[in-house]
Amino acid sequence: MSAVALYEKIARDDLSKEGCLAWIAERVGQFQTMDIPAIIVREVRECLSLPGDLAS
Repeated sequence: MSAVALYEKIARDDLSKEGCLAWIAERVGQFQTMDIPAIIVREVRECLSLPGDLAS
C-alpha cells in the first residue's frame, strides 16, 4: 500500500532506486500536505531511517 501511495504522488516512472530515494528524502517533510496517510509516512521514515517529527 505504501509503494502504491508514493507511486501516485511521484508521477514519474523513469526513476532508479536511488532516484526514488532522493525524491522521497527531498519531500518527506511535505508528505502530510500530499494527503499521504500518517501510517505510510511513519513507515517510510522508519524503513529509510529519515528524520521527522510526525505527530500521531
